[in-house]
Amino acid sequence: MAGNRNFAGEGLDPSKYSFWFHQYTYAATCTTIVSGAVAERCRLVAYVVYSFVMAGFIYPVITHWAWDPAGWLRNGDGTIGFQDFAGSGVVHVTGGTAALVAAIILKPRLGRYKDYYGIKRVPIITGHSVPLFTLGGFIISLGFLSFCASATRAMLNPTDGIVASNAMRNTVISACFASVTAFFTNKIVGIIKDPPGKWSLRVTINATTAGMVAVCAGCDQIYDWGAAIIGTIAALAFIFYSWLLRKMKVDDVTDAAPVFLGAGLWGLIAQPFLKRDTGIIFTSNQREAWLGLAWQIAGAVSIMVWAGGLSAILFGLLSSMKLLRVSEEQEMEGLDKVEQGEPAYVFDFGGEDQKGKKKKTAIESTATSLSALSTLSGTAQSDQPKPYLRTGILKAPSTSESLV
Repeated sequence: MAGNRNFAGEGLDPSKYSFWFHQYTYAATCTTIVSGAVAERCRLVAYVVYSFVMAGFIYPVITHWAWDPAGWLRNGDGTIGFQDFAGSGVVHVTGGTAALVAAIILKPRLGRYKDYYGIKRVPIITGHSVPLFTLGGFIISLGFLSFCASATRAMLNPTDGIVASNAMRNTVISACFASVTAFFTNKIVGIIKDPPGKWSLRVTINATTAGMVAVCAGCDQIYDWGAAIIGTIAALAFIFYSWLLRKMKVDDVTDAAPVFLGAGLWGLIAQPFLKRDTGIIFTSNQREAWLGLAWQIAGAVSIMVWAGGLSAILFGLLSSMKLLRVSEEQEMEGLDKVEQGEPAYVFDFGGEDQKGKKKKTAIESTATSLSALSTLSGTAQSDQPKPYLRTGILKAPSTSESLV
């Protein structure tokens, strides 16, 4: 949509088709980041509208600023400008900013931070499948290798292969250090807060992604030890921002903003410090090195203002038109059944059975299940917290579970 030439591919030189596909994958990546933040309560029509605006207008403007030869961020002051090799800012900060704005406007899931159906403490809303989550982590890790290497965009010169392989190598190193850092950090924090602590697979996988997000900006121009530093701090940034959002009662279901916005910002800032031989840590007395940092900050702020401002307008309009969030009953039923009419799981609540009798709603059915459970355990029904149903997973928090 954005631009004044080659609309719908008209007049596009065939030699640019590979570049078109490359940018298609980047735009798709940027767009899908938001889906995790708004899961379980966003209407599908709202996500379709957002996807159209992000891929067609918000993202193309930013990529023009940063990567087009005429872009003001890329050109900078004529000698040095904004540098983002594989999209820490252009892709990930853009998507992460939109995800944060969407989560704020959409508000938390039922019962996440406020009392609902008598529950007086924060419930534990679990994911439905740790194995599938893990499989997704492996898939995205494999995808990042091509994501970063493809930013080379061509294999015409002998050095192009070196650049691509260096980008892939640094991506792996950053991911590894991020995962190990998060793995032990989460355990140590757990020992301090609630001994003996837990080894969290979820935190480890999200931190691995954060490490790859952060290294995108400079994966072509840093040493391997620089990638290790980027990955380590990216994991800590992710853990901090995740904690901060919970304290602010922002319900980002999959930690999309901490992973992509938090780590992406760090990646942009790290690039001018760790750039091979010419970064600030090598040439701290050179004006050009610090000017590079200034342009990275300017680029990060510009991206956040553009993406965040337009996302706020878009999601605000959708909310005012009652097109953003499903009803409470629909949220409890599950969007797979309500929005698509195709249940992802074997549970079937609501509607009528074969004899025409009205079936119990999700709330009624889960309440009955807890009532039966309380009878078997000898616990009075009135002492049982009301249920939470999330894609077939029923879980009520015990007094021994963490409330955050």
